[in-house]
Amino acid sequence: MQDENKTKEQLIQELAAMRRQLGEMEKLENEPKKAEERLRKSEEYFRAITENSSDIIFIEDKKGTITYVSPSIGHLLGYKPEELIGKTALDLIMPDDHPRAIYDFSKAIRTKEIVIPNAFRVRHKDGSERILEGVGKNLLDNPAVEGFVMNVRDVTERRRVDEVLRTSEEEARRLSKEAAVIAEIGRIISSTLNIDEVYERFAAEAQKVIPFDRIAINTINPEDSTVIVSYTAGDDLIAFRPGNVYPLADSMAEVVKRTKSSFLIDVVDEEAIGKQFPVLLPTIQAGFRSLMAVPLLSKEEVIGTLNFRTKKPKVYSEEIKRLAERVATQIAGAIANAQLFAERKQAEEAARRSEEEAKRLAQENAVMAEIGRIVGSTLDIEEVYEHFAEEMHKLISFDRVAVNIIDPKSYTFNIPYVSGAQVTNRQTGEVIPLAGTGTEEILRTRTSILIHEENREAIVSRCPGLVPIIKAGFQSIMMVPLISENEVIGVLNIQSTQADAYTESDLRLAERISSQIAGAIANAKLFVEIKRAEEEREKLGCDLQNALSQVKKLSGFLPICASCKKIRDDKGYWNQVEVYIRDHSEAEFSHGICPDCKKKLYGDFLKEEDISGNQ
Repeated sequence: MQDENKTKEQLIQELAAMRRQLGEMEKLENEPKKAEERLRKSEEYFRAITENSSDIIFIEDKKGTITYVSPSIGHLLGYKPEELIGKTALDLIMPDDHPRAIYDFSKAIRTKEIVIPNAFRVRHKDGSERILEGVGKNLLDNPAVEGFVMNVRDVTERRRVDEVLRTSEEEARRLSKEAAVIAEIGRIISSTLNIDEVYERFAAEAQKVIPFDRIAINTINPEDSTVIVSYTAGDDLIAFRPGNVYPLADSMAEVVKRTKSSFLIDVVDEEAIGKQFPVLLPTIQAGFRSLMAVPLLSKEEVIGTLNFRTKKPKVYSEEIKRLAERVATQIAGAIANAQLFAERKQAEEAARRSEEEAKRLAQENAVMAEIGRIVGSTLDIEEVYEHFAEEMHKLISFDRVAVNIIDPKSYTFNIPYVSGAQVTNRQTGEVIPLAGTGTEEILRTRTSILIHEENREAIVSRCPGLVPIIKAGFQSIMMVPLISENEVIGVLNIQSTQADAYTESDLRLAERISSQIAGAIANAKLFVEIKRAEEEREKLGCDLQNALSQVKKLSGFLPICASCKKIRDDKGYWNQVEVYIRDHSEAEFSHGICPDCKKKLYGDFLKEEDISGNQ
């Protein structure tokens, strides 16, 4: 046999090899048992951890279905583990948090890293809300787990404590900020009596703690029951700009004044609010939805309101209202002081104005008296014009003054006098058609015209004859009628190159001056007419004298022949009647024959009708 031929050494080696193979087979045979043992121990270890953990351990498969939940679920959320097996985490998580939960689960499925999800609000079995927070790990490849493992703990109380602490910190910061703003407002108020400067800086500080799109400070005038807009900042409202006045009735200010307390309005029903407070219609139409009016109190009297407006709904709470009242207390004192200061200043100003007014009136009266003296001193209107212009310049500044005299028969006016800058087609001596001129307008209306920047275009469009004056650079013009015996005889023109140089007060003064000069112009005009009449009368007298002198040549006794009718002249010569009359008058003669002479001389040769001259 072959085995018999083997050496002892070979047999020993084969036996060793067989033993090794047997050992390997035994090893392979024991490996599943060891793996099973390891798995059992791992499961025991996992359960020992999960079942004794105060946290909740969830295992979900890749579809999100819960395959395991630790017993601690009962302590934390009131459920038994078996109540949740087969459900998903979304069955516990509040609906508002579902989007974040789905996102976190999808991320956990995609990654092998530990996932730290957001905190989620979940529903306790008793219906209350808890906040859970935890970490998760994708263990889908682990045969012992085969899922997504979440270790979750209840952080409800911790979150509440954190919220309380955060709220306390925010409240502390808010109060600190409010205190700083109030202190700064106090500093601003005490730094100046210029209330306009206070308003600007106050509004900037108030916006740091009170939200608004528009702020306004209004003062109440109890004498005429009106509200005056003193200051605004933010969005513009044309109806409520600084200086505007509106009725106290049917306004938020009326409610605040009556109740001495703040008033809030949330605009939900525009029509109802508009009916209750018609004054608020422009505000509502501009889109403001939250309105707050806070009283400005001085000596327990409401002197005005501090108004906040925003286009966001339901902004002003009781807390903001209380803060606004603290702010209003500060600014109310400043406004009251400013009003008192203004009243004192007004009293001083009134006294100063009275003194200035007295001086002004004295100067006006002196000038008027001098103009009257000039007018009464001479009938030379040219001399009157020069002196009158010099005196008027003491009261009214001008760059050009001109006098227009109207001729109603030719419907024109002439310019007898100009002083100052010259204007093309409007110079001394020129005659201008009345149609379309300012002079025509005054002749028609018998009233003065004051032209300034705002009304210039409208008046020029109505009176295009003013264009040469405007083109010459005159921006302010007064045209005053010259009236004599209730008739407009001309116009006094006062012109300046400065914009808005003249006021209604200047116009009244110019009218007083024109009443003086109008009489002088009328007298001068009458004097010229009388002088012209006298000249015409003198000329007529000369003509009459000449005529009479001619007539006198034929007066007295003339010796005439009783037969031939010849006249004897002063030299004794007898002349034919026609020759004598021709030489002593401007009469000329032509010759003919009368019927009597015809009959006497030619009676025998003429028919009866020829003699009578009726043929």
